[in-house]
Amino acid sequence: MQTQACCAVWAPLLTEAPVPVYGQGIILGEFMNLTHNFTYAEGSLYGDNRQTEYEKEVTGGDITLGVTWLPYRAGEMMFGEVILSANEKYTTSDAPTKYGGFGYVKKMKHDQKTQYVVEWTYKTAFAKPNDTAQTKAGNIQFNTPSLSGKSMVLPNGWHTHTWEFDTLAEAINKVKTLANISDEAFVGQPYIFPDNGAAITSTTPITIVSNTPDAQIQYTIDGSEPTESSPKYENPITLSETATVKAIAVLDGVVSAVSQKEYKI
Repeated sequence: MQTQACCAVWAPLLTEAPVPVYGQGIILGEFMNLTHNFTYAEGSLYGDNRQTEYEKEVTGGDITLGVTWLPYRAGEMMFGEVILSANEKYTTSDAPTKYGGFGYVKKMKHDQKTQYVVEWTYKTAFAKPNDTAQTKAGNIQFNTPSLSGKSMVLPNGWHTHTWEFDTLAEAINKVKTLANISDEAFVGQPYIFPDNGAAITSTTPITIVSNTPDAQIQYTIDGSEPTESSPKYENPITLSETATVKAIAVLDGVVSAVSQKEYKI
């Protein structure tokens, strides 16, 4: 069985009972890896020199989540950081624990059949990831956030929930609905390479990629805003003169925000 995953989300838990209610959630960067080990309470009853009963139930779990990056607001929403401005925040020793629902989409393929599975954990708490850094060396090394946390059982006994869908669009729609995330936020902006200001020539390839599975990229090079009727990106493009490249990602009619890069020839 082949398994891939994407679309990790988290939403603040506002009310636990009688059923959970969540606030507006966030996307936790691009999904890299996940381990969720359940913890159990168990016990046995013995009689007449034999085991007559056995009970085992989930009490929670330990989560380790790897993503490519974390949005700025994640510090406030998930770890209790205090945001002072768009570029300043701090952590306090007495920051309250932040509880929330956590979910993601998993693509599973078995016997040539593909299904998209939404996994939702009703109550979680994550710790702020540790910082890592190094000086520039011969090889490029990416430092990405690794979050550790706990999953817990709600008063009504709910812990995790799974839904299966035939299409990625259906699965994405479900997980964004659970986390109260808008359509536009869930189709990520495309990435355009090379970066702004890079020295290029008329033969330099301009590459546009999307981290949203199955999304189609539309682009323009004349400064106009791209739409679903703009040229489709299929292969790297080149520019014959100074231009602004703009691009969007489109998935089942949902359009991302616009990305743009300016290039001088």
